[in-house]
Formats: sequence, structure tokens, C-alpha cells
Amino acid sequence: MKNAVYLIGLLLVPVVLLGQKPIEVSGTSFKLGQDEYSGVQVMIPEAGFEQVEKMWIKVLEKGTKSDVSEELYESEFNQLKAYMHNFGKEAYVKEVEEQLEAEENVLKELEKS
Repeated sequence: MKNAVYLIGLLLVPVVLLGQKPIEVSGTSFKLGQDEYSGVQVMIPEAGFEQVEKMWIKVLEKGTKSDVSEELYESEFNQLKAYMHNFGKEAYVKEVEEQLEAEENVLKELEKS
């Protein structure tokens, strides 16, 4: 009887070790039209696309009254793209203004000499 229990235990060890596959999260980039964007990729083993899509839609809709549809994805993406463009523009202008100020200070110091 003891041998049978050990044998069953030995047979179950590979099943337990191979039973779970890790969830992988990684940074990635994707091409949309001619532009390339950065993103996050989640690999969920054993889960089908339809199941994951339904769950993701529920997560996006949670706490809101809006329905998620492909049109909403595109609309929100365009809003995000415009927001990020404006943010990038503001950050760039601020950086250039700081560089200009630094160069003007250098020029003033040179003119004093």
C-alpha cells in the first residue's frame, strides 16, 4: 500500500510542475499605420482571446456608464494621442526655453568681458 502511494505521488509531481504556466508581462512596441507605439503585452496562458476580451471590456466598463466598443477605443485613442502630443509639445517648448535662457546668460557673461 505504501508503495502505491509513493508511485501515485511520483506520477503527480510532473503534473504539478508542468501544470502552471507563468503569466508574462513585457514592454513591446506595435506599428499602427506608419507610426510605431510603445505598449505593454500580457501573455495569459490557456486563456482564449474571446474570454480575455470580454473580461477586459468588463474592467474598462466598471464604474462607468459607457459601453466599450471599437468606436470607443478609437475615439479614446485619438483623444489620448492628441493629449500626449500637446503634452510633448509643452515639454519640448519648456526645454527649449530653458536652453535659450542658459545661452542668453552665457552671451551676457561674454559681453561683460
